[in-house]
This record gives sequence, structure tokens and C-alpha cells, in this order.
Amino acid sequence: MIKQILSKNSKLIYKILNISFMLALFGFFLFFVLNANRGFDITDESYSILWAKQPENVSSWINPFGFITKYIWLFSGENIGFFRIFSVVILFLTGLVFAISLDYFWSKKHHQASNNSLKIIPIAALTVTSLIYFHRWQLFISYNLLTLVSCLLVISGLFLGYGQNKNRIFIMITGGVIVGFGVFIAFLSKPTTSILLAIIVLAWITFYHQNSKKNYFIGAAGMTALIPFLMFIYLKLGGIGEFYTNFSNGIHLIELAQTGHDLRSLILKIYISYRPLILTPAYYFFHAPVFILLLALLFSQSSKEYYKKNREKIVIFLTFFFLLSIVFSMKESHLNNNKELLTFFTFSTISLFLSVLTFSRLDKVNKDQIVNIDAYKIVVLSLFALLFAYAFGTRTLMSIRQFGALIFIFAIWIYSFKILLMRYEQKKYIIVMLSLLMFIMTAKLIETAYIKPNRLISNIALQDIDVEFHGVNGVLKVDKTTAKYVNDLKDIAFRFGWKEQNLLIDLTGATPGALVILNAKIVGSPWLVGGYPGSANYIKAYIKQSGENPFDSWILTAPYGKRSVPVSVLSDDDYNFEEKYQLVGSFRTGHRNELQFLWKPKN
Repeated sequence: MIKQILSKNSKLIYKILNISFMLALFGFFLFFVLNANRGFDITDESYSILWAKQPENVSSWINPFGFITKYIWLFSGENIGFFRIFSVVILFLTGLVFAISLDYFWSKKHHQASNNSLKIIPIAALTVTSLIYFHRWQLFISYNLLTLVSCLLVISGLFLGYGQNKNRIFIMITGGVIVGFGVFIAFLSKPTTSILLAIIVLAWITFYHQNSKKNYFIGAAGMTALIPFLMFIYLKLGGIGEFYTNFSNGIHLIELAQTGHDLRSLILKIYISYRPLILTPAYYFFHAPVFILLLALLFSQSSKEYYKKNREKIVIFLTFFFLLSIVFSMKESHLNNNKELLTFFTFSTISLFLSVLTFSRLDKVNKDQIVNIDAYKIVVLSLFALLFAYAFGTRTLMSIRQFGALIFIFAIWIYSFKILLMRYEQKKYIIVMLSLLMFIMTAKLIETAYIKPNRLISNIALQDIDVEFHGVNGVLKVDKTTAKYVNDLKDIAFRFGWKEQNLLIDLTGATPGALVILNAKIVGSPWLVGGYPGSANYIKAYIKQSGENPFDSWILTAPYGKRSVPVSVLSDDDYNFEEKYQLVGSFRTGHRNELQFLWKPKN
């Protein structure tokens, strides 16, 4: 009965579903736009804003992403709210390009008829999962966001260039341009990621080495990556020597700070991140039915007729099992534990991948194979690699950082379901169910971020007091405690003669937001990071490299702060700090509840 109703009214039902999913997608975007001027993060967001405002004042670096975000900052009218909206727009559009290119690759490589009405829902669902990146409400253009954008661009270019069957030169060049631009962005955002992206591109070129037009792709990718890079070096920095000096000094400073970016620490983080995947028995028990079924299928001596007769039933059973696993993963305890949830999804995706390979093998044995399994393998392995590439080189555990790139996991799910259900007449409704679950999970994660935003002391709805920053257009809404911090800092500073673009050295080790609020000129780095074993040596070296006299600068301290840096970093010689500086006032932050002191140079 239900099957007849669905079959008879399929066009109308799917039209309604298409409209509903498109409206929901627009709703997500509108939600972020309406809340873009709420809250202010005095740590990571402030660091990204300072990079965008003053990239030329950073004396050394390893990921000069501010030279990209500076143009976005200017285009936003130097308005933090608009700058945040651009972060959503950029990620949203890149996610859309990725979703469309994946569908294009699937359609071409598996010879599927083009039916735009059936494509809208999975494309919309996959696009919306790109917004999971904001699961901590980090609504700003950071190097991590640009890194995710670069990964999406590179794989989209590969899907476009190598997805076609006729090898049109224009499409190969277009794909190469997208890949090259993605690699360029990755190099300026996170160089470690750009290396892995280059390896993924080489793997695709090797895999499709018989492609007669591959040289057009390689040339376009190489030129698109190289030309902007050379322009950056010679027009922005003044030459290759200046680039090498900045980059090598940046590496040296990271080594001084001992932040855990050395090779041994990175390998250790990889082990710690993925250990739960291997050592958590619950994942094995949960997926035991899948493994038992697959083994039974592989080792059974069933006749071809029996296999063909029951194949669809087994596939439907497995499909609903995986759908239920997503429902299971949406418990509040899982949603609040990103590491656990990512681990569960990784294990489930591996199970799904093995399921597809098993059925492909059985189809081949029964001489009934209709799937381009080689194309499927390189897509899945590349998407897994991108999840790794995106997070490689991060200071935090990779599994925590990877959670923001769940779009790659969901892309594997959509592709795998389309493979498994290729012969099933009502497969579009199962894809709708998967898409709906993807929307629900994204909505729940964004809701959690809205209620418990990272490094803000209250939920976004309670950020309702207007504040203004110097050197920034527009008004932000923040909570009462942060509003008091902002206003006290401005009042005290200007009462004692502060002028915009005065030097300010932040020795709190944790709050570059003060420089944004006062429109201060940075000394060496947007964030003089404290809390690491070598932070004192790191900050002292940065101040020296800046060429500025620290005794001409205002100083912000937090003697009782967890990441506080001693004032001795200002000079190699012993000196009396209070003879050099005048205390002008104190105030308390919201985040970290830290008492800070502002000092003015006496000269």
C-alpha cells in the first residue's frame, strides 16, 4: 500500500521534499547571519582579526594566512559582524561546490542518468554538514577554516577533472585551476596540510595515468598554485630571501615555544587521537552484526540464484542498520564529546566501506557487477585522507580538530549508499532519510554551540549589550561581564592618554582581544602565546625581531593568569619594571575570569 502511494505520487512528494530541504538549508544560513554580531572571543577570534588587520606587522610566521584574510577584512568594511558572515558564506559556497562536484563524479563514473530533481536533497544535506565546522561557535575566518576550504577545493577540482568520461580540455583545465588554488590557500594557512594535499593530487594523477589530457590538468594546477605564490613572495615580501627568513624564523620560534609541533610530538598526537578507535570494545560489539553478516556472505556456498534473490533484502537490512547507527550517535552524551563521536563515525564508515567492497566482490563472483569499484575506492580513500590532512599539524589532538571536517565522512556515506542501493527502486527515499539525519545532526550540533559557545561565558542569546571597538566599524553584542571588560579597558586607556595604533605588548599570554578593542599596533605577533614550556624565550625572541623598543610600548599583564608571561621577557638586562612603567588601571575578563593590569611607559 505504502509502496503504491510512493510510486504513484513520487514526483509530487519529491518536489515537496526538495523545497523543504532547500528552505532548511537557507534557514541554517539565515540563522548564522542573524547572530553574526553576537559574542566576542578575546583569544582565537581576536588573533584572526589582528592577522587580517596587520599582516605586515608580523615579523615571523609559518602560516601567513592574514595576507589572504586582509582582503576579506577590507571587503567586509572592517566590520566584525560582516567578517563573520563572510566566514559562513565562504564555507557554505565551498561546501556546495564540493557536494555538486561529488555528485558530478558519481553520475559520470557510474553512468547514472542526470535527474536534477533527485540531486537537490543529497547536495543540500552534504552542503549543510560543512557548517558542522562551527560546532564550537568559532564564527570567524581562521587558518583552520581556510584549511578546510582548501581541502574541499582540491578534492572538488579532482572530482571535476577526472570525473568526466570524454576528457574535455576545458574541464581538465578548470579542475586543475581549482586544485592549484586550493593548494595555494593551504600553504598559506597550514603548510603541513598542503604537503598532504599535494600527495593526494599525485595519487589521483597516477591512478588515472592513462588520461590523455592529464598534462592540461597538471599544468593548470601548477600554474594556479605557483603564480599567486610568486606574487605573494615578490609583491608582498620583496623576494624569496625575505620569505625564507620569515619562514625559517617562524619555525625557530615555534621550536623555542615547545608547542608540540615537532615530528615526535605530531606522531604521538596521532597515536593518542586514534587509540580509542582500536581499544574501545563497544565499537566492535556494536558493529558485530555487520561483520558476521559479511563473513557469512563471503564464505557461504550459496547458489547464484539464492544470492540474487536475497541480495536486496540483505542490502536493505545493512542500510537501515547504518541509518540507526547515526540515530544512536545523536545522544546528548555523544554530541557533547566530539572525540567519541568522531571515533564512532570513523568506525561506522570503515564498516560501511567494507560492506560495499564485500557486495562488489560477491557481484563479481556471480558475474553481476555493475559498479565502478575502482572509482569508489579512490574517492573513499581520498576523503579519509582529507580528514587526516585537514587536522595534520594542529596543536590539539587530531581527532578533536577533525570533528569540524565531518563533511568528508558524510560524503563517504552518501556515495556508499548510492552504490549499495543502485538496484533498489525506492533508493531515493532512503537517501532522503540519510539526508534528513544529516540535517538533524548538524542542527543539534549548532544548537549545542549556540547554548555553550566556545570561550564565551554565556549562550549566544544572552549576548545582548552593545559595545564598540576602536578601529572597527559596527556594533557587537556581548554579555554583561565582557561589556564591562571592554568599557573599563577603553575608559582607563584613553583617560591616561592612549592613542590608536600605540604599541601594546600583551603579557597575559591569552588575550589578544585587548589589542582589537584598543586598535593597538602589534609587536611581532598577533598573539604572544603563554602557557608553553618555552613561552618566555619565544616572546622575547618575537619582541627582538619586531625591531620595536618594548619600553615605548604599553603593557598588559595578568600576574595570576594561567598563561601569564613574566615581564623579564622585555629585556635581556635586569631592570625595575615599575620604574619603567606606570600602572593605569585594572579590570577583569569574562573568559578565564582573569584580573589584568594595564601599564603605560613613563617615558
